[in-house]
Amino acid sequence: TAEAIAPTRIQNGSGMLRVRVLDNPQDGVERVWAVIYPPSYIPPSPTSGLVQETLDSINFTDRGDDWFEAVYHGFRERGAYRVVIYASDGEGLEARPVAITMNTGTQVYLPLVVH
Repeated sequence: TAEAIAPTRIQNGSGMLRVRVLDNPQDGVERVWAVIYPPSYIPPSPTSGLVQETLDSINFTDRGDDWFEAVYHGFRERGAYRVVIYASDGEGLEARPVAITMNTGTQVYLPLVVH
């Protein structure tokens, strides 16, 4: 099982992602990684067949107590990012992916009131 926490702050395009991954002690968590889908990402059309995509991915570092962290330096676009986190154990079994969506650089437009 996995629990993901989006960055609480993005500074100069960088933000820390945290994820808690639980596995049985015999196998242990071998690898945790994420694929990042920027706001400008457009999925290939179903009629295009197999397509090689060039999405950013990051590897997480074990911080102990089942927590893993990674800093992503590519939060440069304004809008909603989709981050899909994967994990595998010592036997090569993969956990169900966890997806989080986070917004960067959102703007709030207030109505103009003129008296």
